[in-house]
Amino acid sequence: MKRFPLILVLLLLLAIAIAVTAAAQDNSEPLAVSPPRLAVAHLAPFAGDPGTAVTVTLDATPVLTNFAYGDSTEYLELTAGTYLVEIFPEGSTTAAISGTVTLADGTDYTAIATGDGVNQPLELQALVDDNTAPAGGNAKLRLGHLAPFASGDALADIRLQDGTVVLANVAYTATAYQELPAGTYDLKITTPGGDTTLIDPLPVTLSDGDIVSAFATGDGSNQPLGAFALPSGQKGDFLPLASYLQVAHLAPFAADSGTAVTVTLDATPVLTNFEYGDSTGYLTVTAGSHLVEIFPGGSATAAISGTVDLMQAQDYTAIAIGNGGNQPLELLAPLDDNTPPDPGESRLRLGHLAPFATSDALADVRLQDGTPLLTDVAYTTILTTYFDLPAGTYDLKITTPGGDTTLIDPLPVTLNDGDILSAFATGDGGNQPLGVFALPSGQPGFFLDLAARLQVAHLAPFAMDPGTAVTVTLDGAPVLTDFAYGDSTEYLWVPPASYLVEIFPGGSATAAISGTVDLQANTDYTAIASGDGDNQPLELLALVDDNSAPAPGNFKLRLGHLAPFASGDALADIRLQDGTPVLTDVAYADISTYLPLPAGTYDLKITTPGGDTTLIDPLPVTLGDGDILSAFATGEGTNQKLAVFALPSGQIGFMLPDRYMYFFPIIVRNAAP
Repeated sequence: MKRFPLILVLLLLLAIAIAVTAAAQDNSEPLAVSPPRLAVAHLAPFAGDPGTAVTVTLDATPVLTNFAYGDSTEYLELTAGTYLVEIFPEGSTTAAISGTVTLADGTDYTAIATGDGVNQPLELQALVDDNTAPAGGNAKLRLGHLAPFASGDALADIRLQDGTVVLANVAYTATAYQELPAGTYDLKITTPGGDTTLIDPLPVTLSDGDIVSAFATGDGSNQPLGAFALPSGQKGDFLPLASYLQVAHLAPFAADSGTAVTVTLDATPVLTNFEYGDSTGYLTVTAGSHLVEIFPGGSATAAISGTVDLMQAQDYTAIAIGNGGNQPLELLAPLDDNTPPDPGESRLRLGHLAPFATSDALADVRLQDGTPLLTDVAYTTILTTYFDLPAGTYDLKITTPGGDTTLIDPLPVTLNDGDILSAFATGDGGNQPLGVFALPSGQPGFFLDLAARLQVAHLAPFAMDPGTAVTVTLDGAPVLTDFAYGDSTEYLWVPPASYLVEIFPGGSATAAISGTVDLQANTDYTAIASGDGDNQPLELLALVDDNSAPAPGNFKLRLGHLAPFASGDALADIRLQDGTPVLTDVAYADISTYLPLPAGTYDLKITTPGGDTTLIDPLPVTLGDGDILSAFATGEGTNQKLAVFALPSGQIGFMLPDRYMYFFPIIVRNAAP
């Protein structure tokens, strides 16, 4: 057998392969080329619903009928070539939009009707689609600005929720692809610079390999501003739009802890075990109309039910109010203004949500000096206008109309540069105390600390004048210096707490009087230094004051025996001039309740028990309608004379003149009857 050299074998095999390949090529068909594909979308807001329906023709042949704003198609396969596209509004034989599109084999297109015919012309946008797969783990997103909300470039930014720029100064009709890692994206469309949000869709999740177009749409007039998502090769739809809702429970319908409720949105629970004084930051909610229902703990029946209409990209606060007695249980949903205040300023919104009375339950908002900010504010009033205020500390109070009686007195509040705060009067004074609820924009709120008010009087006759001057300290901090016998204060505003009160005689480092006072919020007190250190010990009395208004035509009088003229009980009577007893056998340090009396003139005296001997005989006192007065027997007859000290509520007190009128060097007795 003849052997061929190896090289000849290889050459023979190569020749056979070439021949086979040539034969195969001669018998093959041409390679297939995919036809062009065209998706169509109607995003031209030239009219309001339902007037946007159109017929779309290709080369005069109808291909889409009754095609309304927001409608779109999957890809339609066509033959390569140039087509006349015409769009006819319903019932019209005149094309509103006309244009040619040239379609090439192997290419995908999207044709979009755009414009509103006013801000921007009606026209056809023919986009070439890029359906090449994104890199592994990525999605491909085409963003476009097709919202004719203004003329010219109608510039807008595309940003993340935190303001990070994705695309800046995007002009009308501009589109661009970009690859992004698969994930959830929360975008918004704003004015250039990001100050105002124009369109705020809910977050969108892009999966690995997704190819999606998202277009800003609408003109804000015929059709709302929105975002239209068009997945490659599929029908598109408008993205749900976001609004933002803060929720607060300020309905004092029960005492703690019976106020817990469940809050549902369109029958879906969103907040559970939500108690009086609880609140949220902003919750992202689909724009539109929602049924809000509030169910007390364990109940299947809603105590509060109401509809809230939420516009996209707007902020709202939904507040449960009322106590079911003075005022009905109901829901308020005011629109919030979160535009930034000017540099150096803050913004404050005030509201009256305290159902302390029936009807309007009127109240004033005032500065501490009585200057009115708002007068005769009715229950459920929430100001739509915010106060723009210089950053700083503000000390407000809520009073009865006219300012006579303070209803709620929070401690001062500091507003920083840029702060936006709502402050609501709350509580009914029964189930829940009267107070002020502060709700910072987008953050959970809290009740403001309320001031305790403390009046101080020095009625301890431990020495003769001028040796009675003392220094009064609260928790070691001096608050009153050179404070002498018979001195007193108006109300001092003090944070509620337990305080150590110490009283130091002039020049001494050792307290002569020391005691603890527990001051509760929104409560008035009078602290009195009493005793002489001989007949009665030096001590501190802390009285709770009742500054509720007396009945019309009346005043209120509190009487007390603080005259240490003897040891033990040092009993005394308080009588009218004719001897009629008002209070008998009053012991030292006894303080009466408030006596409601008709307004008028009263001539009282303080006597020994039984009335035989008059100890103190002040001149008559006239008390008017609404007056609130404390009157204390004082002095011990040696260091300081026996007298009556009158302390009007919230005002500096004074010793009442007695029936002796002193003219140096002559004493005239019985100058008055």
